Formats: sequence, C-alpha cells, structure tokens
Amino acid sequence: MVDEAMTQTMHARLCLVSTPGLIRDATCATIAMTPNVRLAAVVSGALSATQLLPHIQLDLILLDANLPEEEVAALLTWLADHVPAVRKLVARTTTAECDQALAFGADAAMRRDELPTKLGLFIADPLP
Repeated sequence: MVDEAMTQTMHARLCLVSTPGLIRDATCATIAMTPNVRLAAVVSGALSATQLLPHIQLDLILLDANLPEEEVAALLTWLADHVPAVRKLVARTTTAECDQALAFGADAAMRRDELPTKLGLFIADPLP
C-alpha cells in the first residue's frame, strides 16, 4: 500500500516580505508560477514579519527588492536568532546589494531580474 502523503508533491511554504506596490505584485505573480511553492503569507515589512513569523510554519522567507537595506539587515539578524530553520532568500537590485545580504546572513541572494528563473532552483535545492 502506497502512503498517499508520499505520492503528493511537497510544496515549500513561503512568506513574502515586500512593501505594497508593483514590485510586490510582480513577485507574487512570479511565486504563483513557480512549481513546488505555496505563498503562505505576505507581510509589508520587518515589524510585521517579526510579529507573524513565530506563529506560522514556514520553509522559506523571501525579502523583496523594495525593502530598505537597513530593514533587510535587521530582519536577517532577527531571523537568525528567532527562526533559524527558515531558509532566507533576498532579492535585491544590484550584485553588490546581494553580496551585502549574504554578509547579513541570507542563505541566498539574487538580483530582482533573476528571480523568475532562479526562485524555482533555490526551492528545489536540498537544505544545506
């Protein structure tokens, strides 16, 4: 007898941290088209994220390119201390900003224009 749970595709539960607007809308559309991911929550900033994240089950958090750099740094530090098992992905505008996000503790960082092609690859990667 085959376990039904084993035959179903596992979907990563993702929380998007992004300020309202066109970038958030585009990111939500990208997530909707990405296989094996389910958008579990959308919050508008670091404060909202810190209030919600301890209360929900997530696999991945995506910090969008429209968040200020200081907010990204502060949230990555908080995430490392409070929900270390959640994978942290950061989308930024430039390669230099991606390097900074990695230095602040992101598990991965990519330019915003790479998100449609690289998000699925990140989700498919096994945990480090």
